[in-house]
Amino acid sequence: VTAGDVDRKRAALEAGSIADFGIWGGLVPQSVSEMAAMAASGVIGFKAFMCDSGLPEFPMVDDRTLRAGMVEAARLGLPVAVHAEDDTMTRHFPVATGESSARAFLDSRPVAAELEAIARALDLAGETGARLHIVHVSCGSGVAMAAEARARGVDVSVETCPHYLFFTDEDLERIGVVAKCAPPLRDAREQARL
Repeated sequence: VTAGDVDRKRAALEAGSIADFGIWGGLVPQSVSEMAAMAASGVIGFKAFMCDSGLPEFPMVDDRTLRAGMVEAARLGLPVAVHAEDDTMTRHFPVATGESSARAFLDSRPVAAELEAIARALDLAGETGARLHIVHVSCGSGVAMAAEARARGVDVSVETCPHYLFFTDEDLERIGVVAKCAPPLRDAREQARL
């Protein structure tokens, strides 16, 4: 989230890496002013979480910070990647106290939370002219939203992960915690659209 962090991470990777790598800068509250310095240190873009990342050192961005970061990223000619889940929704549907079932987890992160965040990120990218990349899209509806925005001129790309292509919510319930991910696995109808 700072140029110094980028330099330290690069030094550590160069000391032991046997593969090419690129470093993403963190787009978090208070890092917008660091973005130019991180770019000068060689980051390939900036990553933001639109919900709680689970890491206190990498807090989520609010829409105001995300917008400011997109403006700066566009100025720097670098993309912004987002983990798109709406924090208000994921906090609104908490896992029931004491309930730790796979279904309780799935119910706590509805597809609407992902779609709401994708819609906001697409709107901000369209407004600011930023290149947007949406990471690990878990639902076909999210891909469709990005494709529609791209047709309107928004510079957006998406990615998914193998687990979203091979497993469904039923697999999470059968396999258990080893199949837990965020966004979560979806029902077969939603994943068939990926």
